[in-house]
Amino acid sequence: MENKMIQAVILAGGLGTRLRPLTYEIPKVLVPISGKPFLSYLILMLAENGIDDIVICAGHLGEQIVTSVGDGGELGCKIRYSFEKELLDTGGAIKNALSLLDDEFLVLNGDTYHPIDYKKLVEFWHNRKAGYDCLIVGYENKDLIVPNNIRADKAGTVEEYSKKELADGCCVDSGVQLFKKNVFNELPPNKRISLEKDVFVSIIRRGKMLSYITGIRYYDIGTVERIKAFEKYLQARKN
Repeated sequence: MENKMIQAVILAGGLGTRLRPLTYEIPKVLVPISGKPFLSYLILMLAENGIDDIVICAGHLGEQIVTSVGDGGELGCKIRYSFEKELLDTGGAIKNALSLLDDEFLVLNGDTYHPIDYKKLVEFWHNRKAGYDCLIVGYENKDLIVPNNIRADKAGTVEEYSKKELADGCCVDSGVQLFKKNVFNELPPNKRISLEKDVFVSIIRRGKMLSYITGIRYYDIGTVERIKAFEKYLQARKN
């Protein structure tokens, strides 16, 4: 595990309801951004960080994802797919893909782009993972792009997580986590299971979630306004 970069799972099964009617026709992860599907930016970012083993959890219009990015060869990585016959939510999707996964793996929301140094993230995890089952990446959120929703103690152990907002939160979930596979071993198969509402709650209750807090901003494509912010970021990176 120490000698190779970590495996990544991309959650790409959502319906993208806030981007309808566009997402009636294409999956959210393939929404075009500056002439390319969003997912290609995400995969290229991972490949640039040395992450070349990727599993995509696909659901809604998943066959279009396969057509778009294929086996990943043109993007510098190896991509495999886990398909949901019925929507299983985020935790259920990972459980459904378990046979493809290593003992430890990154999880990224398919609609979120966080350009951090993933090698540093994995090194941080390896130095701190004894006693933890999961790591969550938080953005310091000094510009308050959205409400904070994570509270952690001075040691970095997460004490509380909210899907919406925590008045005393220290940062906001950026859509990147790192898990030990055994977290999912005992979950029931083929059931709708939420990472945030079900899996996180259990891990935090046991004091087993570690935080990694960064000042590097993340971007998502949840709304038209946020797509414009990501396009602005891409343009600034070119210049």
